[in-house]
Amino acid sequence: MSSSASNGGTHTHHIRSNLDGLEDLFTFLVAVPEALEDQNARIEGLDERIEEGLETVEGLERAYESLLANLQEAEAELDEQQAEVKALREEVDGLRDDLDALRGLYSDRVLDKEDAHVNAQKRDATDIVNVGDTRTVVVDDTDYDDPRDPKAVAHIEGLVTFVPAPEKDLSEGDEVEIRISDVGENHAQAVRLEG
Repeated sequence: MSSSASNGGTHTHHIRSNLDGLEDLFTFLVAVPEALEDQNARIEGLDERIEEGLETVEGLERAYESLLANLQEAEAELDEQQAEVKALREEVDGLRDDLDALRGLYSDRVLDKEDAHVNAQKRDATDIVNVGDTRTVVVDDTDYDDPRDPKAVAHIEGLVTFVPAPEKDLSEGDEVEIRISDVGENHAQAVRLEG
């Protein structure tokens, strides 16, 4: 009997051991679906995040393409503007060269006289001189072509002033004392004073 009791104990132990194993298996089998549900929920959450990420990436790609198109358009406009600026600079350089050439044709003194003359034409001659005024002028030119009226030409603040020179003894650059004898709209007549 002892052998059968001992067998019974072993058998019971086996059964208990199997039951414990079954309980563990049952617990595991019950836990697996819950774990699978949790895992599936996580996977779904990741899927949603991936979809959102893909949408964001697609949105960023569209934004990048739009920015790239805008940049290319801006570069094209900049190239056009730079070409226009270059053309304008070349034109300005050409005008500057032309102006320098023109300036080379005239001395500064001639240009200053012309500027003063233009400014004098804009003013009333009586703002510059009056009949009876005396001045010292520098002869700018002589006109001895008309034998009946040889004269010297001077400028007073740009106002053309004619000085009779019957002896034709005045030359460009001579200083002459004069008295204003008549004032027109844009010129004056003067007589030489004996000095």
